[in-house]
Amino acid sequence: MNLSAARKYRKSHRFWRDLFTDNPALILGVELPFVIVCAYLLRNAVALSVMMLIIHMVTVTIGRMFTLNLPMWKRSAINVTVSTVMMLVSREIVILMFSTTIMNSVGIYLYLMAVNGLTLIQSTYREGPRSFAPIVARSFIEVVAFAGLMLVISFVREYLGNGTLWGIPMPIPFRQTGILYPFYGFIFTGFLLAFMRRINKLMLAMRINASERKNDLAFSAEK
Repeated sequence: MNLSAARKYRKSHRFWRDLFTDNPALILGVELPFVIVCAYLLRNAVALSVMMLIIHMVTVTIGRMFTLNLPMWKRSAINVTVSTVMMLVSREIVILMFSTTIMNSVGIYLYLMAVNGLTLIQSTYREGPRSFAPIVARSFIEVVAFAGLMLVISFVREYLGNGTLWGIPMPIPFRQTGILYPFYGFIFTGFLLAFMRRINKLMLAMRINASERKNDLAFSAEK
């Protein structure tokens, strides 16, 4: 295998991998409850993505900038406190965006965002960037990965399950209401991840084959 081509591919497609094949929300498995239970309506996905943006960006930045030299129990206590405060702030923003009706479809998960695993792990983990710009950039990619996953899954589930998009009725040849339930959400999420990993492998193979053909042509030209 052309390792150089593989490394170049992985570097140039880092955002693609973070968004789909190596999505931290799936790889760590810490955000699956939000994805499986809540991602059946687009409005849910947007609401939780807004909350994740505020909570994750602030908590991870503060955690990695100021608490990494503290003992674990102190780091965890500070990060949970910051995350909880940001949850309360983002909750009010989400209610202003969607009114209190959002509580009917998301409910307790609005509050569970305060202790979402991705934020707590990334804010307390000692390895990784410690300067401001790289922390913010990395945190933003993680938020986009979470939001992208939520939006894709909720789009499909709402359309196929309800025949609507953002609550607006849409023409649909058939409806599969079962996909709205968490069990089907889990299955769909698994198939989506497997599909994206397959696409990633095909793209990597194409990149390696193209690099090998280029090397062969260069070697033939030298001869």
